[in-house]
Amino acid sequence: MKPSRMFYVAALLGGTILSSEVNAQTDQIHSPKIPPEAGLPRPVARGATAHSDAGAATPSPAESATSRSEGEIVVTARKRNESVQEVPISIAVASGETLRRVGISSIEGLTAITSGLTMRRSANQVTVPTLRGLGTGTSSETFEQSIAEFLDGTYIGRAPEYEGGIFDLQRVEILKGTQAALLAKNTSLGAISYVTRKPGNDFEYNLSGGYELALESYNFEGGATIPLTQNLSVRVSGMARHQGGWVRNDITGNDDPRTNAWAGRIIAQLKPTDDLSVTLLYQHFNTRTKGNAVEFVADVLGNGQRFALLAGNPNFEANLDGHSSPTNGAFGEHAKTTGDRLIGTLTYDIGGSTLTSVSSYSRFDQDVTGDKDFNTGLYANQITYLGNKLFSQELRFASPAGQPLNYILGVYYQNEEFQYRRFSQTQVIVPNGTFSDGLTISTDTYSAFGSANYEITNGLSANLGVRVTHEPRRGAYTDRIYSVPGSIVALFPAFPAATRRISETNVDGSVGLQYKTSGGSLYYASASRGTKSGTFLSAPSTPATAVIPSERATTYEAGAKWTLDQGIFNLSVFHTTIDNLQQANFNGSIFITDPRKVRSYGAELEASYRLTDSLRSTASITYAHARQVADAAHPDDNSRVVNAPLWSGSVGLAYDQPVGNDFRLTANGDVEFRSEVIFVPEASSAGYGTNPRVAVVPPGKANAKLNARIGFGPLSDKWEVAVLGRNLNNRRVLGYAIPATFQAGAAVGSSDLPRTVMIQFSVKY
Repeated sequence: MKPSRMFYVAALLGGTILSSEVNAQTDQIHSPKIPPEAGLPRPVARGATAHSDAGAATPSPAESATSRSEGEIVVTARKRNESVQEVPISIAVASGETLRRVGISSIEGLTAITSGLTMRRSANQVTVPTLRGLGTGTSSETFEQSIAEFLDGTYIGRAPEYEGGIFDLQRVEILKGTQAALLAKNTSLGAISYVTRKPGNDFEYNLSGGYELALESYNFEGGATIPLTQNLSVRVSGMARHQGGWVRNDITGNDDPRTNAWAGRIIAQLKPTDDLSVTLLYQHFNTRTKGNAVEFVADVLGNGQRFALLAGNPNFEANLDGHSSPTNGAFGEHAKTTGDRLIGTLTYDIGGSTLTSVSSYSRFDQDVTGDKDFNTGLYANQITYLGNKLFSQELRFASPAGQPLNYILGVYYQNEEFQYRRFSQTQVIVPNGTFSDGLTISTDTYSAFGSANYEITNGLSANLGVRVTHEPRRGAYTDRIYSVPGSIVALFPAFPAATRRISETNVDGSVGLQYKTSGGSLYYASASRGTKSGTFLSAPSTPATAVIPSERATTYEAGAKWTLDQGIFNLSVFHTTIDNLQQANFNGSIFITDPRKVRSYGAELEASYRLTDSLRSTASITYAHARQVADAAHPDDNSRVVNAPLWSGSVGLAYDQPVGNDFRLTANGDVEFRSEVIFVPEASSAGYGTNPRVAVVPPGKANAKLNARIGFGPLSDKWEVAVLGRNLNNRRVLGYAIPATFQAGAAVGSSDLPRTVMIQFSVKY
C-alpha cells in the first residue's frame, strides 16, 4: 500500500497516535493517578481527569502509550507532573506495559510506537536515531548524538550506551524538536527520556517473556519490589535477550548477526520524613554481537566479485537476499559493550516548593572487531575501542505548581572523558598498510538554567526557558603510527601526538504561548534554540584540521490538542533549521565531514478514536520535508537528507472484549509505513547520481509492514498469553547502505528484520 493511500486510510480511521490506554471494562473517568516521581512537584488539579490503568487493553504494536484512554496520562518532560494533553510539546509516550506487550527491549523497537522516529544500525554495531528526518548518524564515533537519551533525568549522549536495553520502565517519553532549557543537558534535535519503575510500599513482582519462532530469539524481563521497613523499599529488576540472525554467512554457516544481552538494575528508595526522599539507582548492562547483517547489494564494475574470486569464492552475489560471504568467522568479528550507571536523587519539600539534587556517574566500554571489506578475503580489517566516563551534578529549585507564576531554577555540571582507539590493517590488492591511532576528549560542562510559566488570563499562559552553557573541551591525539608502511598512508598520513582545544559559551532557550479552553482543548506555539558544542574528528588527515564547529538548531512549532468524548486528536506543524549539522559520509575510502545547513519542516497527526465499546482506531503520521540548504560552497544543492523519510507512521485497530465473566480477548493490527530514504548523499545514491563509480548505493524503498497481536487472560490482568507477529507480510527492506570499502562500483547494506512471530507470556502479583 502506498504511503499516500495510508494517509487517507488514517483519516478515515480517525487520526493519529494513541494518547491513552483503553480500559476494556468501562469508559468511566477516574481520579488522577500521579506517579511518585522523585524530585518533581505535583500539579494542582484544575478539573483534570485521569483514566485508570487497571484492565487496560492490549496496546496496538504501533501505539505510543500516551495511554489510550480519553483521560490523562502523566509525563515529566518539563520537570513537573503534567497531563500529556496539557503539555505544549510534540511528545510520544509509551508505558512500560505497552513496551512489554509490543515486545520492545532495545532502542530499535521504539520506531514502532513513534512516527517520525527512524533508527539506523551501522556495520560498526552502532544504532542511532533520527527524528523528523534529522539526526547525527553513525559515521563518527566522536560525535555526541543530537537526539540524546536520558535515564531518570541523567544524560546519555554517546551511541554505544544506547545498547543498554529497555526494561522495567514506568514509561518512555520521546520529545520531538529542540529541547533547550530543562533537560540535564540540552539537545538540538530531540530526546528519548526513560523513567524507571520505582519501588512502592507493597511487595510485588512481575515476570514476562517471549520466544520468537522464526529466528529462535527470546526475551525475558522481570522485577520485584521488596519493602524492607516502613520507609525503605528496594526494587530489583533485570532482562535477558537473545536475537537470532537472519543473514546466512555462506562461509561460516552461521545466521548473523547474533546478539546476546543482559542487564540488571537495583533501586532503593528511602523516605525518612514526608518532606525528604532519597533514591539510589545502580544499573549494569552487557551486550555481545557476533557477525553482522551486511550483504553486497551492488557491484556494477565487478570489483566485489574480483576480490571474492581472489579469495577463492566463486559464489559471490550482490543481492539483498539474506546471504553473505564475509570471512568474519576466521577474523572473529564481534562487538561487546558493557556499561554501568549510578544515580542518586535527593528531594526536599520546602513549603510546597521542591529542592532536588541529582548526582550521576556512568561508564561504558565498547570493543568492535570488524571485517571492513565485507568480502570473502581479509582485505580491510579494523579493531576499535571506545570508552567513556561521565560524572554529572544537577541542583534545581521548583516553586509550587498550580500558581499563576511558577518557575524552576537550576545549575548543572558535567565532566566527561571519552576515549577512541583504532587499529587498522589493509592487505595487498587494495591500498595496504597497518597503523594505529587514537583520541581522548576531555570536557567540562557548566550551565545555569531556568524556566517560568505565567498565567496571563484564565486559560492563557506564557512560558520562557533559558540555559547558559560554558563548555571547554580538549582533544588529545596519540601518534598515528605505521607498523607496516604501505599505500594507505596517502589516505591516512602519519602525524605525531598533538592537542587541540575548544571553549564555547552558548545561550539557548525557548519561548511559548499556550491557551487551554474550558472544554479541555489546548492550542500552543513555541520557538526554541539549542546548541551542541563543537568537537574533534576521530580520523583527521592532521590534527590541524580536526575541529568540527558547533551545531545549532532552531525549531518553531505550533499545534493543538483536542480531548474528545471518544478519544483524542492532536495536530502540530514544525520548522527546524540547523546550522553546521555534524555529519560525515563514507565515500568508499574515508569519511568526508561536511557540516551543512539543513532544514526540515512538516506536520504531525496523532489520534485515537473509540468506534465501539470494544473497538478503537489509532494512527500516527509524520510528514517531514528535510533538505540540505544551498550555500556558497554548495550552490544549487538542495538535496535530500540522509535517512529522512518524507512520510512515516502507522494506522491500526485495537479490539478488547470480555469473554464470559472472568476473561478477556484482545486483538490488535496495524500497518507501519515509511517512504523512501537515501543512506548516502544524493550524488552517491543509485537513481540520483550520474557517475557509475559512486552512484551505486541503492535507496531504501518505500514500504509498509503488517503487525498484529492477539492475547488472552483474566480481567484482573494477573497473567496473559499472547502471540505477536511483526512484518507479517515479510517485506525485505534495506535499512542501511554505504559504498563498499576499496571496491569501486560496489555497495553493501543490511536489511531490517524479516517476518517474526513471538509467543508471549506474563504474570504479576
